Amino acid sequence: MEQLTIFNCFPQALPEPQVGEYVTEFGANICHIMRPAYIGKKVIYDCSTANHAWYRCGILEKYFMRENGVMRSVIYTGERQRILYDHYPGREIWECLPWDAYPKRMEAIYGHHKEH
Repeated sequence: MEQLTIFNCFPQALPEPQVGEYVTEFGANICHIMRPAYIGKKVIYDCSTANHAWYRCGILEKYFMRENGVMRSVIYTGERQRILYDHYPGREIWECLPWDAYPKRMEAIYGHHKEH
């Protein structure tokens, strides 16, 4: 019998979504301290309605604090109009990182894939 780990629960590797494409899976939450490092990179944001959960791929163009203290991301989705995404509690953006890239990330961080 094979022992299961948390990594067995990750979704199967999917092709990387294109800018503007709707998706059902996404990577790790990007905390506000890390968002400047993602400027110019693909991210996933929540554009759900009351009836359906929707997530979309876009490119994070800017990240700044508004006058009222709320952080705002400007996201390009391939259309002329940019998405102005305000970050309230429970409203996050996520990495657009293929799940099979996890070992590559560990190698970049630790110099080798760290076994658990």
